[in-house]
Amino acid sequence: MGEWSVDLATLQSICGTRFRDPNNNIVSASNWTMYLNSAIRLVSAASPIWPWLEQRSVTVSVTAGSRTGTLPTDIYALTAVYNSTNQLLMTPIAGRSQYRDYYPGDDETGVPIHYHLSGDTIEVYPLPEAATTLKVDYIKNPTDLSSSSDEPAIPPQFQEALIDGALMLAYQDDANPTQAQVYEARYERILADMKAAYLGPRADRFHGVDDRWF
Repeated sequence: MGEWSVDLATLQSICGTRFRDPNNNIVSASNWTMYLNSAIRLVSAASPIWPWLEQRSVTVSVTAGSRTGTLPTDIYALTAVYNSTNQLLMTPIAGRSQYRDYYPGDDETGVPIHYHLSGDTIEVYPLPEAATTLKVDYIKNPTDLSSSSDEPAIPPQFQEALIDGALMLAYQDDANPTQAQVYEARYERILADMKAAYLGPRADRFHGVDDRWF
């Protein structure tokens, strides 16, 4: 496929050309879309720090006396939260026991220094006495392909992984384990190359954030 990104229609066509079924079953365009989007999610799930899934310095506003701000709907995980109003890096509250240790009354006010992720909202502690602007870095969920002109965010030189992943899934559904294993091996080789290219130099710059609430 080279270095040029291809759109959904082209990916569907390539998959259809490469798919060989002894029963002459034809995979529809909508099913290829499903398989390709599943392959995108497989690649995305292989690491939380793919660079094309990073979003930086997204502004979130929290009003005075309120604890919550609305996060983008495509958020998967937070990587950093900066209180730009008070110019400080915030730290996550790891669990309910820690929250109760720090804020036993649940009504403490001051400069927000802690946060907790709750669905698509962020909760800050203590309650801000003034309107507060946060800058949020996060990992986003991958975007599904839907229109024929949509292009995957994965770099062009590795988009072959999406084709191999889609063919693997198609052959699994077709009860053809031999061909499924062939394309699984191809997919895994490309994924290994992606990890070597993108994750090796980056892994030591990221630290896990435990946002569980227990």
